[in-house]
Amino acid sequence: MKSKLVPQSVVGGRYRVIGRIGAGGMSSVYLVEDDKLKGKRWALKETVVPDKTAYRNVAEEAEMLIRLNHPFLPRIVDFFAPDEDGLMYLVMDYIEGETLACYFARHNGKLPFKAVVGYGLQLCEVLHYLHTRNPPVVYRDMKPSNVMVTPQGQIRLIDFGIARRFKPSQSDDTIRLGTVGFAAPEQYEGQQSETRSDLYGLGALLMHLLSAGRATVLSPQYERLLQDDVPPGFRPVLAKLLQYDPKDRYSSAEQARNALLPFAQPEASGIARQSAAAAFAWIGTAVVAVGGVSKGVGTTHTAIVIAHYLARRKVRVAIRECGGEEAFARIESAYEGLDGQFQPTERFAVNGVEYIKGHADLDMQSMLAEGYDFLVLDLGNVCESNDLSEFFRANFPIVVASGAEWRQQDLRRFLQRYGDKEKGNWKYFIPLANRRTVRDIQKSFQLRSVTALPFHPDPFAAGIETNQRLDAVFADWIASKGKGGRTFSRFGMRIGR
Repeated sequence: MKSKLVPQSVVGGRYRVIGRIGAGGMSSVYLVEDDKLKGKRWALKETVVPDKTAYRNVAEEAEMLIRLNHPFLPRIVDFFAPDEDGLMYLVMDYIEGETLACYFARHNGKLPFKAVVGYGLQLCEVLHYLHTRNPPVVYRDMKPSNVMVTPQGQIRLIDFGIARRFKPSQSDDTIRLGTVGFAAPEQYEGQQSETRSDLYGLGALLMHLLSAGRATVLSPQYERLLQDDVPPGFRPVLAKLLQYDPKDRYSSAEQARNALLPFAQPEASGIARQSAAAAFAWIGTAVVAVGGVSKGVGTTHTAIVIAHYLARRKVRVAIRECGGEEAFARIESAYEGLDGQFQPTERFAVNGVEYIKGHADLDMQSMLAEGYDFLVLDLGNVCESNDLSEFFRANFPIVVASGAEWRQQDLRRFLQRYGDKEKGNWKYFIPLANRRTVRDIQKSFQLRSVTALPFHPDPFAAGIETNQRLDAVFADWIASKGKGGRTFSRFGMRIGR
C-alpha cells in the first residue's frame, strides 16, 4: 500500500513515527512516540481509503473498539479522518510482544499443549465478552496473526477490520469474509456468520497450533497430525469446535471454555478457573474523570466525595491521582501514620476506596484489567493538562467549576477551548452553589447537566444531601451494575476531526 510515513514523520502534530511494525493489504501499523506524553508509545494504523465505503468500514472499527472495554482487547486513543491523500489513522495501545503467528514460527511450529490450552482459555474469555454485547459482536477473523502474545503470556485480540454486530434478521453477510483455513464454512458460502462462527475459528486456530501448522480442519487423518502431547480426551473438543454445521458446535464461548478447563495446567487449574470466572463476569469498568476548570475549585475534594459515595453503594471503586498533585500522600500519612510506623506505598485504602498515587507505574489498561466497578480519575486542573484523552473517553466526564461570579470566566475559557467537542455529554459540578447559581450557569452557558454540591467538609463520610445529588447522576448505573444489565463501555471519545 502507499504510505507517506517515514521515521520522524509526525501525525496530528503529536505522534512521531519510530518505524513500521506490520503491514497488510490496505493498512500498515507503525510504532509511534507521543510528543505530548514523553516516553509514551502507541501503535498507529494507517489505512488507505479509496472510497466512502472503506472510510465507513474503518470508522466503524474505531467506533466499535472505543465502545469495547476488556483487558484482552486494545483501546483506541485517537482517530484521524482521511487526509488529502486518502489516508486515515487510528491510534491505539501498543502491545509489547509478538503475534501468535511469529511466536509459533520462532518455536519451530511446536508449542506445549498446556500453553496452547492457556491461549484457548483466554480467547474464550474475550469471545464471551464480545458475544454477550448488545448486539453481539462477531469477530470473524480468528487466526494466529490476529492474536498478540505479551511477554507475560497474556493474549490480545487485534484487528477488528471485519468484525460485525450480529443481526438475527439478516440471512447472509453479502460478501465472504475471513481467512482461508480459519474461517467457518458459512463464511465461505456467504451465509450469516454468528457467534458460533468464532468458535469454529477458535477450533481451527487450536488445530493449527497443535498440528505443527499442518491442519486447520477435520479430516479422516487429523488425529495423526496432532503432536504427541495432545491427550486423547482433547480430540473430541477439537472435533466439536470444528463441526461443519454451527448447530453441532458448542453453543457458546462459555461452554467451550468449560470444555477446555480440565486440560489447563494442573498446578494452575485453580487460578485458571478463578481467572476465567472473573473474566466471564466482566462487564467493564465505568470511568469517572473529574477535572477542574482552574486551580482551587475543589477538584480533588469532589473526586474523593464521588469515590466514597460509590463505595458506600457497595461497588468496588478505586481513585487514581492524575493531576500532578500529591494530595494522596498527605491523605495516606494522615490515615496510616497515626501509630508512628508509617511506610509510604503506591496504594492504600480508606473506607473501602483504593487510592492509587500519581507516581504509581500503571497505565489505564492495567487499571481496567483489575476489575473495578468504577475507576475515578482525579485529573486536577484540566486546562493545564497536555492530554485529555481519558477525559473525553470517560463514561462520566465531570467538570468542576466555581459558582462565584468572578470566577465564572474560568468556566467560559474552558468551554471556549473544549466545549464544542463534547459539551452535551459532560456533567458540571459546582461545589457550594445554591439552586439559583445553578440556574444562572445553565442559562448563561447553555448547559444541560449542572449539579450543585452542598458543603461537605468530610469527603470520606456520608452526607444525606450530597448522596441525593449524586444518586441523580449515578444511581441508574449502580442499580444496573448489580443486576448485570448494563455494560460499562467507554464511549466518550469523538469519531472524526
